[in-house]
Amino acid sequence: MPTNYEVHTLKGGVWQIDSTYPQRDPAIETAKQLYGEKRFEAIKVIKDDFDPKTNVGKEIVIYDSAKGGAEKKAPPPKEESKSGGAPGKKSDADYKNAPHRAAPARSQTSLVKAIILLGLVLLGGLATLFGLSQLTAFLGKL
Repeated sequence: MPTNYEVHTLKGGVWQIDSTYPQRDPAIETAKQLYGEKRFEAIKVIKDDFDPKTNVGKEIVIYDSAKGGAEKKAPPPKEESKSGGAPGKKSDADYKNAPHRAAPARSQTSLVKAIILLGLVLLGGLATLFGLSQLTAFLGKL
């Protein structure tokens, strides 16, 4: 199973792959150097194990500057079950064919959306009450 180490950079709330390395140490050194340049908000190194036979990969974050720059030792590989391991496990991902997604950026737009939604619910409730009062007045005249 080929292993690559990807250096990811965060700038403007968007994660991008900066570079890839076949060995761990050069990737971590590059990540530390990039973080020291202060051009990025955060840097990560992700260990990328990919099985071309099953087109399934496993990613593990081994360095994250957002968490104090701590290097993480990769956990020991788990033994696969006798059935050969199900590719549908949560830890496995078919990411080679999927587009790389950026980390969601939290902003004030979600607050604005919530206020608009609450306003619409309030208006809907008032319209319902007005309609019911008109209906009872009409039925009272009959």
